[in-house]
Amino acid sequence: MIASLRGVLAHKSPDNLIIDVGGVGYEVFFTPSGLDRLPDGGEEILLHIRTNVREDAIDLYGFLEVKEKEMFVLLTSVSGIGPKVAVNILAGMAPADLAAAITTSDIGRLTKLQGVGKKT
Repeated sequence: MIASLRGVLAHKSPDNLIIDVGGVGYEVFFTPSGLDRLPDGGEEILLHIRTNVREDAIDLYGFLEVKEKEMFVLLTSVSGIGPKVAVNILAGMAPADLAAAITTSDIGRLTKLQGVGKKT
């Protein structure tokens, strides 16, 4: 499993990044809300990575903070929440705020997040 990547930010878009690590470009899915925290293209970056292996793909999900990655792992362990929904949830709420909303069963706040309904 790939746990982290340190390399040059070669490209960034609302859905993904390309990180050049020793001449190999890794596509990394990243939250659109985190783009403003990234350096400019051409600068070095360290991302904490969660590798998601499926039958037809190996996807990398990147996070600037360990807490974001830990919350992503917890979210994807919930039935009905896949990696893309988890990224959308993290785009809508910081990990500490999300933990507080879950702990207090703040259904109204949680259902405002993209991909989260009352059943989830």
